[in-house]
Amino acid sequence: MHIDFGWEFDHRADTTSTTVGTVRCGPQGLATTLATRLGLQAPQLTAPERMVAYRSALHKGGAAGRADWCAESCAKNPWAMAQALLRWRDELVANGWRPEGDVPTDSASRLAVIDLIERMNTVPDGAADSIGAVAQALWEMSSKGQSWPVGISTISLHFCRKDELPRIWQEIFSGLQAQGVQVDEVAQVSRLESLDIITADTIYECATSAARILAQSEHQTILTGAATTALDHELALRNQAAIGYGESAPTPTLPVFLAACTRPHDIRALSTLTMLRYSTGSLIPNFVGNRIRSLLNRAAGVGSAEWAEEFETGALAQDELARDIDQLVRLQPLEDTDVLSAEDLLPHLEWLRARLLKLGQSFEAEVVAQARNVLSTAGTLSRRELDSILEALSAHCPALPQAQPGRSVAQHPVALPLGCQEVLWWAPIDNTVSVAQDFTQVEVAQLAQAGVHLP
Repeated sequence: MHIDFGWEFDHRADTTSTTVGTVRCGPQGLATTLATRLGLQAPQLTAPERMVAYRSALHKGGAAGRADWCAESCAKNPWAMAQALLRWRDELVANGWRPEGDVPTDSASRLAVIDLIERMNTVPDGAADSIGAVAQALWEMSSKGQSWPVGISTISLHFCRKDELPRIWQEIFSGLQAQGVQVDEVAQVSRLESLDIITADTIYECATSAARILAQSEHQTILTGAATTALDHELALRNQAAIGYGESAPTPTLPVFLAACTRPHDIRALSTLTMLRYSTGSLIPNFVGNRIRSLLNRAAGVGSAEWAEEFETGALAQDELARDIDQLVRLQPLEDTDVLSAEDLLPHLEWLRARLLKLGQSFEAEVVAQARNVLSTAGTLSRRELDSILEALSAHCPALPQAQPGRSVAQHPVALPLGCQEVLWWAPIDNTVSVAQDFTQVEVAQLAQAGVHLP
């Protein structure tokens, strides 16, 4: 097998065909492939489940008085603190760190806390651990003169040099070379030949110009920097396929559902819940949803006599799904308190999961199932912590926009396919906020002294 390796290739949505026996991947893809070939165990838990385990370990460390550095933050939002520490921990592990004397006893407080939790052996492995495991396995085989059939003949490095990669990846490629794998550095691509910048007073004028360019050729790669609604309209006028990339994301079901079931009730959330629709049907049938909105419009709230009459003896009394909604919202609601019992949320989550499965919404049902699994071991938690958990669970990558045959679409420059000749960059606006480096210069220096080199 031949592998085309690039540092950003894990994020590509490449539509170009590859030769049989050739795989294109980045660091995570190659680490996963090598872990499989070397017979190493793959991580089993999802990211939220790992955060729960890290949160528990962080709580134990704080109870023992050994995590004073983050005690105040943990008291306010343990989930957010665990999420940040776990991300830092994974970055360290992906660069070769291990809690075996790698962190000096007089190290910075943050590194000491990460080292403390790691030594408790309660953190499940993640994707970053596969990189360290692969490097360790290759080093042991090389030091003992052993060979292993990795099943890879050559690896081509694209847009990077071996000596410029993080130290752990230099060691991985050296270990592969010791196993007989040929590692080549591909010559860099040629410089940009030309760049045309088209400006206009309005986005609609820009859309007209862009659609005219796209109509003249079917082989451009489209790089979407913003929603393509205006551009899609102009393409439709020219009988061209729409790109279909939008800024707005669908309303997340889980947070809306829990907000609607929480007392005192959020009328807006309850109204939104009755209008959630999918391609296979509505979460709440139209008849039931219309009656609920009618009650809300008449200021007949969930606790009113009119609401109770509607569900007990009125038009909704004989509807099984309506009775379920009344049970979840009025008779057994969740309470808006500072400290929540995760166990109280489970019946509501189970009903929602079953309803989504009945509608054929497997992705949404899986999100709810993950929430149930995470919360089943969370014990008590704060409202802020619950909001952080729901945000983490509901976040997902939007589907890649679809273009007509002959065109490829990317949402970020690193996702541009190899070998593309012409690129139309629609609305190249960067709204991202620059993020400071995770580790301070003092921490980077301390890690370097211990043999851990961050890129």
